Amino acid sequence: MRIAAPSFIIPAERLDNVQYLRGLVDEIELLYFCSRQPEDLPDAHEVAQLALEPLRYNVHMPCDRDLTLVESWSMLQKFLDSLCPLKAQTHTLHLQPQREFFCQLEAFAGINAGIISVENSGDDAHLFEEAAELPIDFCVDVGHMIHYRRDVEAVLTRHEERITLLHLHGSDGRRDHRSLRWADPGLLRGVIQFALERELTLCLEIFQEEALRESIDLLRDL
Repeated sequence: MRIAAPSFIIPAERLDNVQYLRGLVDEIELLYFCSRQPEDLPDAHEVAQLALEPLRYNVHMPCDRDLTLVESWSMLQKFLDSLCPLKAQTHTLHLQPQREFFCQLEAFAGINAGIISVENSGDDAHLFEEAAELPIDFCVDVGHMIHYRRDVEAVLTRHEERITLLHLHGSDGRRDHRSLRWADPGLLRGVIQFALERELTLCLEIFQEEALRESIDLLRDL
């Protein structure tokens, strides 16, 4: 099992965060949430510098576009091509419920075989069933499932052969992406065991440094 963290923990640039987190985690989730803001577009110099860092990466692709539209996928392809030097383990997209989304996803995955995964971004883990016939991997956001009080074990068991990445964070009932002290220790032990047995990356999708460090300590103590 590898522990990962997002690329924005301290108030600094993406590369500064990666260098700051070196030694604390094994892998970085590079966040590219916004495709409409020039400052969030992949920069060739930054990508070259990131490629020199001795860390694994996975990429969170932009989630500010309607992926039922053909032009949105053209934008995603530009992102993916720009990030190619990083040899990321996967590039994760949020699931959408529309039939058009799955049609576009199938074509995109065919072009980019082996490096695409889809993630539940809210109370929508049931959409993994819709994606089960497509040539893609699954990123299960356990933290969202905790927040919406869904059966984590059932989803992990149902899709275990397709899961290559897990997101984990706690929920206080109002907000998620909180420290793991807000998560049930028994559930956490089950998730850790699942990740260990399959040698998966467990990404602590927590954006505050104190909460991240607390969560890493909690994982080590379980």
